Amino acid sequence: MSSINLFSTLKPKPVTAYLILLIGFLFSLFININFVSERANDSLTEFQNEHAKLQAHTTFHNIQEFIKIRREVLAELAESTTIISSVMGIEVASINIIDLLSDKKILGSKENVFITDFTGKLIYPNTSDSFSQPHVFKSLMQNKSQFVLTIKEKNNQHFFSISMPVMHHNQIEGIITLDLISYPIDKLLAELTKDNVYATSFVNNDIYSLIYKTETLDQFSFVASSLIVDTPIEIKFYVSTNKLKKEKNKYIWQIGSTLAIATLTSFFVLVLIIRALLIKPLAALAESEQRVKLNEERYLLAVQGSNDGIWDWNIEKNKLYLSTRLLDMTGYDADLENELIDKDKLFFTYIHPDDRMKSSNAFIKHVKNNVPLDFDFRMLVANGTYKYFRVRGIALKNHNNRAVRMAGSLSDISELKEKTHELKKALVDAKSANIAKSDFLANMSHEIRTPMNGVLGTLQMLKREGLSDSSERLVNLGVSSSNALLAIINDILDLSKIESNSIHLEFINSNIKALLQTLHTELSLSAQEKNIQLTLSIAKDMPEYWSTDPVRLRQIIVNLVSNAIKFTQKGHVSIIVYQTNSGLNLKVEDTGVGIKKEQLSKIFNRFEQADSTTTRKFGGTGLGLPIAKKLINLMKGEITVTSEENKGSIFSVSLPLKASTSEKTKTISDVTLQFVAPNAEYLTILLAEDNKINQTIFKAVMAPTKAKITIANDGLEAVNIIRKQLPDLIFMDIQMPNMDGIEACKIIKKLQPNITVIALTANVMNEDVEKYKRSGFNYYLGKPLEVNKVYALLDELLYNPKK
Repeated sequence: MSSINLFSTLKPKPVTAYLILLIGFLFSLFININFVSERANDSLTEFQNEHAKLQAHTTFHNIQEFIKIRREVLAELAESTTIISSVMGIEVASINIIDLLSDKKILGSKENVFITDFTGKLIYPNTSDSFSQPHVFKSLMQNKSQFVLTIKEKNNQHFFSISMPVMHHNQIEGIITLDLISYPIDKLLAELTKDNVYATSFVNNDIYSLIYKTETLDQFSFVASSLIVDTPIEIKFYVSTNKLKKEKNKYIWQIGSTLAIATLTSFFVLVLIIRALLIKPLAALAESEQRVKLNEERYLLAVQGSNDGIWDWNIEKNKLYLSTRLLDMTGYDADLENELIDKDKLFFTYIHPDDRMKSSNAFIKHVKNNVPLDFDFRMLVANGTYKYFRVRGIALKNHNNRAVRMAGSLSDISELKEKTHELKKALVDAKSANIAKSDFLANMSHEIRTPMNGVLGTLQMLKREGLSDSSERLVNLGVSSSNALLAIINDILDLSKIESNSIHLEFINSNIKALLQTLHTELSLSAQEKNIQLTLSIAKDMPEYWSTDPVRLRQIIVNLVSNAIKFTQKGHVSIIVYQTNSGLNLKVEDTGVGIKKEQLSKIFNRFEQADSTTTRKFGGTGLGLPIAKKLINLMKGEITVTSEENKGSIFSVSLPLKASTSEKTKTISDVTLQFVAPNAEYLTILLAEDNKINQTIFKAVMAPTKAKITIANDGLEAVNIIRKQLPDLIFMDIQMPNMDGIEACKIIKKLQPNITVIALTANVMNEDVEKYKRSGFNYYLGKPLEVNKVYALLDELLYNPKK
């Protein structure tokens, strides 16, 4: 039919045609509004619910992570030696805690930190009007919880307060509390609640009480809840019913209006077709498609409003939806949907091989056992690198319990992972730096001892040459200075060994009274030079024998007494020793210059004196007291100090030692007698030493014995000499090129098991000596060599040979 004939047919009955079109328009409008709007309402309601749940889970996660990170920081503080010592009542630690916490920042922010002892008494800070924790104290002290979270209010702001016990030997010694005042809860949730669409509340399930809420909840409906880990506090998430209803009505109204306009447009198009014989039909169709596209864009914009990426996998239809936000995070385009579906495994093709098993198990456990789907993994993104993501979701199942659909979110957590890695790396670097520093000090001390062997050995030999009085005084001065330098080197070595945990105590039955009397005799010479009196007072009822490490105990007493003598110009220094239920106690009292109150906290710091003028006036490295304190701590003891400026100081030491009734004692003492060189003219001695000066010194030391000396410049040369000729005795340096002394000794002992090998070393710590014994050495001599000890050992080998 032509357009003219159609027009002619309709022309006689235009009213009827328009009436039919009007009825069709009204019928279509009714159908669209009642059915399409209802379907749109259902879809929007489902989306709003899913979006609210995702927002709720995101909020729960953020709060959980916020508390978790600060809890871990608080746990590290609770394990701090300074804090543990402080709650145990150690006065020095109580002073040091101020230095530790006064400027302490928690993750870059200044927070309130409170510390109480086991009685509830506030230790830090000294006073605080804002601190109270009766129920927290009771809960922690009764071991009901290892972590308590509360919500406090101040100045109309609410903030979290975290409390946990301070433990020592599995005993609760106190409580540490962290008030997160720099991050009020209102601030944390400000972005969430700014449009009044969402609200949260915090409920304590132990007392069934509402603690805090962001809004009045009359116009809000409950969405989800989550317990904060290890606490009875439950976070509840709400969505505004009025806001959602308005949004829904607005959306439905837009759809209805659009449908009405589309239908009305169709009506006019038909009118125009009838009136204009189907003119411009394509223009009207294009306008209708544009309006449909606009509505679709509005829907997609609402979906993409979430900061996380959204995915929806229809397993039955094998269709996948990925939000624009998700594609932006990964850098892929929309073709990724089809590529993932072709692989029939959600994201698995792009997951890092090391994370695929974990990811697969997580999906299987969720589908089969309803375990929450929430895990992180590394995923290959479009630029060819791997980023960390966190996936969360839920599976919908049919009546056969078979998953038919899965939906959820994808969050980019790469920055969080990177910060966590940086924190861990910083901790490792700090520990490595400390170890490197200790190793450096130990190595430097060893290197200094080598030339000192030549200096001190030369002086000792000169001293035996029958010098004039003036020359002998100069030589004695050189020996004294060399010994002073060795004392400094030993202090540095001891400190580095202690800090690298390389010192091990050897508890043996020791005659403490004899040790104290010997030390009193030795140290009295220093006191007499300054015209001050050194007294020793030992309680009459104190046992004579104790189980202890005599070498380290001697070192503690010598450091304390020498320090007291150094800072005392007139008066006396007293050593007082007595027994208590806790073990052995001693005090060192002096009438010296004293210590300013504000400087007491510094005296146990390494390389520090009480003030900057002390070193210039009295000398010293500032290592004596730090070493004494560290050794006392190593023995599980305590040291305290009281002092008054210009009147004197009292150092009190308490060591948890046990008295012994056994008289079998092992002592370690230096050779103090002036030994005469023994006659060793029938001995052939091999010296393995790479240092030419040390070779010369050794020959000079051995010259009076008339022994025949053969020199090997390293361990390899010594082994070759043994293969050709057998000496009577071998002195072996430890550190040599080509082959060191330990390796050479092992080979020599295989060739000649009965030959005596003596180690010459600058490392004489317990663990070093044990290593020498395991390697086959029979004896060891420390560097710098002491002539008396060399002659004493040679005399023993000549007249008391081993069997």
